[in-house]
Amino acid sequence: MSTPLNVRAAVRTVRRPVGIIALSLCAGVGAAWAVTAQISPSYEARASLMVTAYTQDQPAEEDRTSRGDEAPETTYDPGLSQATVRTVARLAESARIGQATSVQAGLRAGEVVGHIRADYEPGVQIITLTTVATTAHKAAAMANAASTVLRQQVASGELLGRPGMLYAQPLDRATLPEVPTTPKPLLNLLLGGLLGLFAGIGFLSLRNTLDDTLRSTDQIESELQVGILATLPQMRRRYRRDGAMRALRRRQVAASVRAAVAALAPFTDTPDRRILITSAYRDDGKTFVSALLSLALAEQYYRVTLIEGDLRKPTLGDHFPGRSEYKLQELLPDPEPLLSSPGPLRTVPADAAEPEISRSLFRSPAFRGLLAATRNHSDILVVNGPPVLAGADVAALSEECDAAILVVRAGTTGAADARRAVQVLRRLDLPIAGVVVVDAIDAGRRVRRVDDVSYGIASLGTHAPAPAPVGAPKHAYAEPEPGRGRPTAGLDDPTLTIRR
Repeated sequence: MSTPLNVRAAVRTVRRPVGIIALSLCAGVGAAWAVTAQISPSYEARASLMVTAYTQDQPAEEDRTSRGDEAPETTYDPGLSQATVRTVARLAESARIGQATSVQAGLRAGEVVGHIRADYEPGVQIITLTTVATTAHKAAAMANAASTVLRQQVASGELLGRPGMLYAQPLDRATLPEVPTTPKPLLNLLLGGLLGLFAGIGFLSLRNTLDDTLRSTDQIESELQVGILATLPQMRRRYRRDGAMRALRRRQVAASVRAAVAALAPFTDTPDRRILITSAYRDDGKTFVSALLSLALAEQYYRVTLIEGDLRKPTLGDHFPGRSEYKLQELLPDPEPLLSSPGPLRTVPADAAEPEISRSLFRSPAFRGLLAATRNHSDILVVNGPPVLAGADVAALSEECDAAILVVRAGTTGAADARRAVQVLRRLDLPIAGVVVVDAIDAGRRVRRVDDVSYGIASLGTHAPAPAPVGAPKHAYAEPEPGRGRPTAGLDDPTLTIRR
């Protein structure tokens, strides 16, 4: 059979990783926004100066005598100008200039000292003073004051160390900055989002490394080495809890369940077959699958008895409300009310019981007598068993069953739990007829034939035609007339009686 893509299960599987990445992205952006809001804004203002140096010519002795008191001539020295730029820049960053600038700008020394930076390029005589302050007005005032103080200090001539003149001529005055330099909200949000994205991807990678959840049918078949009987699509929770009869009316569900019934035909056509339907550690939809398979078998004119075997959480009765007046515990002394009930499907719900009581109940002669009483009134006995790894009840039920069907929920059941469940069933010498996958994702590339699964199931028992049930209408087991399809059981009928 071909397993189509389960869109809902695929969306559900992709939704969680996408949600994790989106959540981590939002967390990173939110953290960046919170950090940005806590950072005090800072503003930068810039002013520039040009450094020029002049040297004095030293005339000869007779020239000085002839000139008298005339001032010596000065000459612009470009080499000296470029050489003194670095010295002037270091002077601008000194605490001396910072203290004088704070007095000139009317600010505290702590707001100025260490907040002046002088930048220059080699071969260029221009120095750029950059000041940092908490407000735009303070930054501009500091830059202009530092430019004035530096010009005055340089003009004093202390830096040359020889006769000459040095000037720091202001070029550009500082203006009020319009936007703060820090923080940068857009950049911070971008970095925060990237960090959150990387954190989400890392978490998903770690999760995928540590997660052994079964997801696809190919993976389940490869891990368990057991054939797939059916793949059920994802359905709403209310269908899984109490809507087996409604779910079977859906075409995709009915096709999958009927394919499983066809694959089980070599096993179920032998009279008095007993099938245990179980899961690994939790109810991964086994009660739902038990109800669906029982309904589909009854639809194929098998006489089916469905018994609740999970006494810790009995939910079988929710799928068949009002169908059975007696619980399992009430039928143990006298199973006659069950045998006299009409219809091809008999359901036996149960009341909840403690593990010690349920284990002793399944090993009691009364329970074995109830199963024996159904031999002449049922073709197939389906037991909705407890999870394999949840207790010892499966061991007691395995003694009364011929084969087991393991239910796996894709995206929930772990590979290790499923493998252990298969090992336990094999140690109990209970053959595994196959696996029913709930909510599986399949890309539709794998095409499986029902005959391939049936071939493996045929080894569970000899093939023999099922005898006609006692008292069943003859037309129910008669071959269809040429040109007519085979009649189907009346699933719309609450009593599941065969309808013409």
